[in-house]
Amino acid sequence: SIEFSSTSSFLIMVFSLPMLFFIKLNISLNQLALIYAISWLFTIAFLYNTKAVHHLEVSMVAPLMTFSPAITSFLAFFMLKESITARQVLGIIFLLAGAYILQSKYKKFELTAPLKTLFKSKYVVYIFISLILFSITFITMRSMTNQSNPASISPFAFIFLLNIFVSVNFLIISTLFYKGIKVYKSGFKPLRLVLLASFLIAFFRIIEIFVISMPSAKLALVLSLKEIYILFAIIIGNKVFHEHHIARKIAGSIIILLGVLIIIT
Repeated sequence: SIEFSSTSSFLIMVFSLPMLFFIKLNISLNQLALIYAISWLFTIAFLYNTKAVHHLEVSMVAPLMTFSPAITSFLAFFMLKESITARQVLGIIFLLAGAYILQSKYKKFELTAPLKTLFKSKYVVYIFISLILFSITFITMRSMTNQSNPASISPFAFIFLLNIFVSVNFLIISTLFYKGIKVYKSGFKPLRLVLLASFLIAFFRIIEIFVISMPSAKLALVLSLKEIYILFAIIIGNKVFHEHHIARKIAGSIIILLGVLIIIT
């Protein structure tokens, strides 16, 4: 996971370099320092997320990632003083119910068994840590790039600097805690797949921050739109990786999707 995270972050930085011809870096030192601080949260979130994806089944990771809107709404209540509506509470209940079904084994009934199983895996904990850190990052993105704010900065300048900083952060982590340049050599295999994944991630980040910066955009809605892939991920997981309990996971995922829809509508 460190190999993919480090290599993809380097390639994303390379793919971002042409943005220099189209952006103006009119940013104060305080803003620059804040973006760098946020880049560390993003780096840790990205690393934990890739660790979880590497060790868990795709059909388990994908549905749990849809907790992002609920976590973002909850954090926005404290950080941006946004209210939590009754619909959002109902949506969160649906999310929890879906997660419960994902881990229930339909053997001997025990009410708390699925929840114990869910958080027994450190990689599931990694997912939720990454979602919390990603949510803090996105809330800060929203605050700093919101075009209705006179002191806002260009969303494209923000994502350009974030990509640079994240790549530097992974270089520091790889050098201090892993095998340095050998991490990148391993990460470039297979090259075509890593190039494609990195390009798509870079492209998606640009679209995502542009939408986040729009004054009329709802942050939870923006983050929810990328979660509609989960049923496809589960089906692919079944066909390609021969994963288990697909019917149960689809049922749990549908309930989670309903929860997402309730939160964002």
